[in-house]
Amino acid sequence: MGGYSTINDKNFKVIGKPIKLKFNGITLSGFEGQSIAALLYSKGIRGLRNSKSGDERGLFCGMGVCYECAVSVNGITGKRACLEPAKDGTEVRSLDYKTPYNPIPPIISEYKIDSEKTYDIAIIGSGPAGLMTARTLIGKGLKVVIIDERMSLGGQYFKQLAKSHSFENKSLNDYQYRRGSELIKQVQNSDIELKLGNTVIASEKISENHLNISLLKNEVIELINAKRLVVSTGAYEIARPFPGWTSPNIITTGAAQSLLRS
Repeated sequence: MGGYSTINDKNFKVIGKPIKLKFNGITLSGFEGQSIAALLYSKGIRGLRNSKSGDERGLFCGMGVCYECAVSVNGITGKRACLEPAKDGTEVRSLDYKTPYNPIPPIISEYKIDSEKTYDIAIIGSGPAGLMTARTLIGKGLKVVIIDERMSLGGQYFKQLAKSHSFENKSLNDYQYRRGSELIKQVQNSDIELKLGNTVIASEKISENHLNISLLKNEVIELINAKRLVVSTGAYEIARPFPGWTSPNIITTGAAQSLLRS
């Protein structure tokens, strides 16, 4: 999620540039590298949208699955605050139950069977499975691309510290974190292409060695081709409903892990 730790925490050092965004017209300060949800959470803001009954809803799963933290970002509705990066000058607003029609539809380029970008293998997901698959393919003479809707590699299990902060206490670098960091560096230092912040919205088999994959990023749809597709979308916890779970003060262990680690 990115950078929940405060500047007074002795375990972390703030390295991100100061930024300011507006939430429902109120100016809030944060740091480059934080997610919108992490910045708002660090300011004590829990309610991000309203339910049909008028109750506030907020961050719950912390990994982009539940959509409880959906907000409007610069006029575009339905954005997940836990995945959206906080940027200077961004206008964020909470959503009512009846979400208004998005006045800014995605930009769709002219449909082509043969995209200008063709890969031997496309990997969806950059968690442990996706990273290990990518590492195995390094140096094999194949054109490989990793696609992930998050802005950073590692997934939930290998989630790294947000770019807004750095470690002051090196003992917090446990084996799981270090292993993820090693894999990420190996992939980043290879010829594998990264398409982060991209959501796969469709995949169509054209022929035996030809798949069309449609990606959505920043309200623009891009088409790429691949001969083979590896789906490594990982796993997430199943939150069991219980009385009070919809309170914006309740978060899952996955969200807590995101806040603690990033």
